Amino acid sequence: MLSQTLNSFKIRLLHLSRRQKRMILQFSDSSMILLALIASYALRFGELIIPSGLFPWLVFLAAPIIGVISLTYAGIYRRITRNVGYSGSRRTLAGISLTVLIWTLMVYLSGVELVINRGVPRLVIIAFWALSFLFVWTSREVASWYLSDAKLSSGIANDDAGEISSKRVLIWGYSETALQLIRSLRLVNNYHPVGIVDDDETLHGQKVDNIKIFPPSVLDKLIPKERVSDIFLDSTIVSREKRFEIVRQLEAFPVDFKVLPSVQDIVTGKIAIERVKNIRVEDLLGRSPVGQQQELLQSLIQDKVILVTGAGGSIGYELVRQLVRLGPKKLVLLEMSEIALYKISAELDEIAAELKEGTAGGNNPSFPEIISIIGSVCDEAIVNHLLATHKIQIIYHAAAYKHVPIVEENPVAGLENNTFGTNTLARAAVVHSVERFILISTDKAVRPTNIMGASKRLAEMVLQGLAAENTGNTVFCMVRFGNVLDSSGSVVPKFRKQLEQGGPITVTHPEVIRYFMSIKEAVGLVIQAGSMAEAGAVFVLDMGIPVKIVDLARTMIQLAGQRVRDKNNPDGDIEIEFTGLRPGEKLYEELLIGANSSPTKHPKISQLDEPFLPLDELSAKLEKLHEQMGKRDSDAIKRILSDIVEGYTSNGAG
Repeated sequence: MLSQTLNSFKIRLLHLSRRQKRMILQFSDSSMILLALIASYALRFGELIIPSGLFPWLVFLAAPIIGVISLTYAGIYRRITRNVGYSGSRRTLAGISLTVLIWTLMVYLSGVELVINRGVPRLVIIAFWALSFLFVWTSREVASWYLSDAKLSSGIANDDAGEISSKRVLIWGYSETALQLIRSLRLVNNYHPVGIVDDDETLHGQKVDNIKIFPPSVLDKLIPKERVSDIFLDSTIVSREKRFEIVRQLEAFPVDFKVLPSVQDIVTGKIAIERVKNIRVEDLLGRSPVGQQQELLQSLIQDKVILVTGAGGSIGYELVRQLVRLGPKKLVLLEMSEIALYKISAELDEIAAELKEGTAGGNNPSFPEIISIIGSVCDEAIVNHLLATHKIQIIYHAAAYKHVPIVEENPVAGLENNTFGTNTLARAAVVHSVERFILISTDKAVRPTNIMGASKRLAEMVLQGLAAENTGNTVFCMVRFGNVLDSSGSVVPKFRKQLEQGGPITVTHPEVIRYFMSIKEAVGLVIQAGSMAEAGAVFVLDMGIPVKIVDLARTMIQLAGQRVRDKNNPDGDIEIEFTGLRPGEKLYEELLIGANSSPTKHPKISQLDEPFLPLDELSAKLEKLHEQMGKRDSDAIKRILSDIVEGYTSNGAG
C-alpha cells in the first residue's frame, strides 16, 4: 500500500505542467542557497548566526533571488530533473559560481557588509560557494533517484508478484543519447531495457546507467536468456541497410522491431515511447536518404509552366505533389484516367489550403494554376494544342505502361504508348520550343528481356537522337531507376495483401533480386537530375544495395509477427511459394548498358554515356516497327526490336 501511495505521488509530480515543476525547483534551489549561506556563517563562527533587523535579512534573501536568476541563465531549468547527468552538474556549478560572485560584489561594493552581524569574512564566501553547489546538486540527485523508477503508463499490476508487467527490450546502437533513451524507457512500464547492442568492440562489456553493452555475436544466447520481446533500433546511427541485415539475422527469434524515436521527440512529448509502432518494411528497404539540394530542386521549377504526363500514376502523382510546393507558375496534368485526375485534384485542394496557411513546409510559395486534361500522349492533336495553348516550358514525361507481364501480352499497346507516344510528345516539344524534357525511364530498359523494357529503351533512344540533331532549343534528358516502394507494380503491397489473407506469399524465383527506393526520394532525385540536364543526358539514380525478393518476403512475414512455414519449420504460419519467372522477367535488373558513368553535383545521381542510333536511321527502323505493329505480327515486332535495342532478347529466362 505504501509503495503504491509513493508511486502515485511520483506520478502526480511527473504529470505537473512544466511551469509548476519549474516553480517547485526554483523554491527548492532558493531554499538550498539560503540554507547554505546560514550554514557558512555557522561553520565560520561555530554558532548559528541569524540576521537581526530588516536590512541584514534583505541582504541574506538577495542570495537565493540572485541564485534562481543565475541558474535560469545557466539553463538548469530547461533540463529534465530525472536526467541531471554530467552536463547538468556543470551547469549547476556555473550557476552557483555566478550567484556567489554577484552576491559578493553586491555586498562589498555597496558596503552593506558593515551592517551585517560579524561582517562577511572570506571563509564565509568560500563555504557559501561550496555548500550552495553541494546542497543544490544533492537535491537534484535525490529528486532524480526518487523519480527514476516512477511508473507513468497504465500497465497491468501483478497482484502476486507486486510488480507491473513489461516488455524486455534491447536497444541496438549506442550513441551520446543512449543514457537519456534508457531512462525514458524506464519511465513507462511497457518497456524494460535489458541491454544495448553495438558493433563497436571498444564498448563491449561496458555499462551505461547499469545497462551492459553487448556484441551482436551473443544475441542467439542473450535474447532467450533475457526473454527479449522487442528490439529498438536507433535510427540516428543504424542505417536502413543495417536494419534489413539485423532483421534478417534475427529471423529465428520471436521479437518485434521498432524504430526508436529521437530524444527530442520523446522529451517534448511529440512521440510517447509506449506508442511507438513496429518497424515497417519501408523502413528497411532502399537506403538511408540523402538530403535534397534545394537549389537543384527549385532552380528549374520556380515560376515555370510545367506539364506532367501520366499525372495520375504512381510516379506522376508524386511528381505533382512535390512540384506544386516548389513555386511553378502553372501545372498542366495530362492523364487518361478520369478517376486518377479526380483523386489528384482533391489532394491538390488540400495542399493549396496547407500552403495558404503556411503549414506545408518549404518556402510556402504561392499555389500554381492547375490545369487537368484527360488525354493521351499518343494523341498528336491534344499534345500540340496543350503545348501551344499553355506555352509549356518544362515536361516531365511519366506516362507509361509499366507492368511487364501485361505489356508482354499486349506488345502493340505497350510500344504505341511507351515509344511512339514519347516520340510524338518529344517532336512536339521541339516544335513548340519547350525548354526541357525529362523522361522517367526504368532499369528494365537495360538489355531488356521484355517488351516493356525494350519500349522504354526505344523512348530513350528517340530523345538521344533528337538531342544529337540539335534542331531546336529543347534539352532532352532521361532518368533511369529501379523499383519504387508501394507503386502499383511493387511487390510490397502484393505481399502485404497475401499476408492479410493468410498466405501463401508467392515469389517467382528464389534468386530474383531487385533494387528498391521510396517514391518520394526517387521523384526528388528526378527533379534534381532534371536541373542538371544537358542535351541527351542519361541519368541513373543510386538505388543502394539490391534485395533478394525471397528475403523481402521472409522479412515481411517476420515483421507481421508470424513465422515462415517450410521444411525446417513445419509449424510456421505463412508459406512462401515459388511460381516461376513470368514472361519477360529477369532474375536481376541493371542500370547501365555500358561502363561509362561519371559523377554529378549530387552524390546519388550519375550521368551515363550510352550508345544510340542516329535519328534518321532510328526513324526508318521505327517506321518498319510501326508497320508490323499494324499487322499485329508479334514475331516480326520482336525481330525488329532485337535489331534496334542492344541486348534485347524475347525469352524471359533472364
